[in-house]
Amino acid sequence: MRPSLPPVVPANARFTFAESPFRVKGVLYIGTQTYFERNVPGGLGTLLEAIEDDTLRDFIGQKFLASSRYDVMLVPALIAREADAVGQPLDVYLRARTEWQARQDINGVYRMLLRLVSPDAVAKRLPRLLVQMFDFPEVDVVALDGGTRLATFHHIPKPLEHWLRIAFEVYAQTAITLAGGHDVDINFDQSTDEDLKAGLRMRALRMHVSWS
Repeated sequence: MRPSLPPVVPANARFTFAESPFRVKGVLYIGTQTYFERNVPGGLGTLLEAIEDDTLRDFIGQKFLASSRYDVMLVPALIAREADAVGQPLDVYLRARTEWQARQDINGVYRMLLRLVSPDAVAKRLPRLLVQMFDFPEVDVVALDGGTRLATFHHIPKPLEHWLRIAFEVYAQTAITLAGGHDVDINFDQSTDEDLKAGLRMRALRMHVSWS
């Protein structure tokens, strides 16, 4: 395996491939397939050719059901190989991929739920919508002085932290901007440790959201 690519199963995990207790709706993986088909020369085949692990290749090549639940702990390994397939640094790829997906979702499946009537309404609703994709996080949203919202996401497995920081930031930035917000600023406090589950450290992510 190329040393720059993360393992398919995280280190110290107490579960086997695709059998973690952390699940996500299949729409996430459908989004990956659709992104490659619409935006990458060679489509999904380009990604499949870049994956050296047979089990991971078969996993992302399967037909997913949008509302069914699948192991989410494959994402760190998968997004690294996605970036490798398109020849981009991980964070560059991840932001471009997430911006594309956010616009698809906010103008589609989330549109009626968000009802983009005001930046404040979006900042209040969006964090809870984001965690509905998963079966493990919890989120608290509170209003702070000056119109800032603070969303605290609990029970986030540490291997997912980097991905979810970017994903939550991009979704919030996109949705609030589409709702008419200006000078949108998203930043995170230093994450804090929570308990262990299935061999992985859980983390709490605190996201501040402000706009004018």
